[in-house]
Amino acid sequence: MKNKKLSPLMQDAYNVAQKSEGKIYRLPGGFWYFNKKCEGSYIGTTTVEALVSRGLATYTEWKEGRRGKFPIEVTVAEKGSPKDIMAKIPVIKDKEFVDYLKTL
Repeated sequence: MKNKKLSPLMQDAYNVAQKSEGKIYRLPGGFWYFNKKCEGSYIGTTTVEALVSRGLATYTEWKEGRRGKFPIEVTVAEKGSPKDIMAKIPVIKDKEFVDYLKTL
């Protein structure tokens, strides 16, 4: 992962999700809300994907659609600051990754 930094929007989304149920829900139309009633603010798919790719959230529920499965629920990672959580994620350097692939 090249960019581990969080934008202010990602940081806010993470904080709000932690304070609510710890979940973010995808509702029809592709908008992601912090509750299933569509109350309050929403965030876009790219923000959710960024949290997942940085290890701060995990897709926890999927739905079958015409083009296959897609995520409809995300659970944020453990409580704590994103900076502390992201510091625990190991960074694999290119050579280490290549060496690992050779072992497969």
